[in-house]
Amino acid sequence: MKPRLLDYVVCPKDLTELKMVVWKFRPIFLSQAHKQTAEAMQCEPEKISKEVFEGVLVNHNSKLIYPIVDGIPRLLLSANNAMKAFFAKYQKRLAEELPGYALPNFEVLDAERNSANAFEHQIFACDHELSRKEKAVQIALKERLYQMVATSTKPIQNQKVLDVGLGLGSSAAAFAEENRCELVATDTSHLVDIVQKKSGSYPFFHLVQSSLMAPVFRPQSFDVAYSVGAINHLYSPKTWLSKISELPKQSGRLSVWFDEDPSYVPSIRQRMLARAEDLLRPVFSYVPQSFKSYAILGFTPLYLMHERVFVEQYADAGLFKGLKGLMALAERRLEWQARQTLSAEDVRSWLIQLGYAEINLSRASTHSGVEGLRA
Repeated sequence: MKPRLLDYVVCPKDLTELKMVVWKFRPIFLSQAHKQTAEAMQCEPEKISKEVFEGVLVNHNSKLIYPIVDGIPRLLLSANNAMKAFFAKYQKRLAEELPGYALPNFEVLDAERNSANAFEHQIFACDHELSRKEKAVQIALKERLYQMVATSTKPIQNQKVLDVGLGLGSSAAAFAEENRCELVATDTSHLVDIVQKKSGSYPFFHLVQSSLMAPVFRPQSFDVAYSVGAINHLYSPKTWLSKISELPKQSGRLSVWFDEDPSYVPSIRQRMLARAEDLLRPVFSYVPQSFKSYAILGFTPLYLMHERVFVEQYADAGLFKGLKGLMALAERRLEWQARQTLSAEDVRSWLIQLGYAEINLSRASTHSGVEGLRA
């Protein structure tokens, strides 16, 4: 985390200012081009000239601490495993330096907690070298984002951009550097850790772990905000859209890309798999969290059959990689089912209700994009 992020983030509980306590950091070399970009964005170079690896963000009003773990601020209302492990590791130091301060432990909706748990093991599916086909998918996604944000006609150089849901994955940092913009990317899951490992050294790229339903950013902070695919996986898409709609500046842009295929009809095999999941999900919900990783091993043959036997595109994947991905897939599908069916007209009408104008629709294959200008 760079000190620059403090210009954007606030406490997710009461939206008050956060202070940074630095324990470990490294300096960042700034080229002349980086300094010129900082000047164009009215950013003091000192705010991007160091990377904080360990420390805490503090809300002194509520005596809350949010750990900075592996360079990523963890701004969640309910502490996850990474936050708890950090607190246990530094409990003595925290007691000496910040006596009486605690991790956030606020009640969140069951649907939100389940969605966070569903992505807890996303690292299994992501932490490996990409195959040729996976790389091709990532390149296609990146091209789609260029189309969605319309960088050819609306350059984003020197602009402040927000990626909600990290739909671009590990390509996000490269996208920011190619466009010479400042990009803040946020996601609830441990995808942020995967992206951090592959993000390079571009000083205007930032990662935040936070809930999509409890935005931690100051209103009207960004010139452009976009999201690729996140809205399909939320229990209340309209509520989420209303929250992120406050983040672009006046005359700023908000672009939302999502899955839309009204003509899609699942195959018999897919319907059988979905039916089996409906029967297994209530049983799986009673398994203690500490045993779920073992329990899902009993369910992975369903997905092994579906993904490896029937789907040719997985034929060139190594068995070890395939099993890790299948374990993540099984846990996500069995623990939580909330994929939303959306239409471009739904999202368009929501943006209009939220005060956006100049609404543009775009489609590519089974995906749709809706962009609006904040009036």
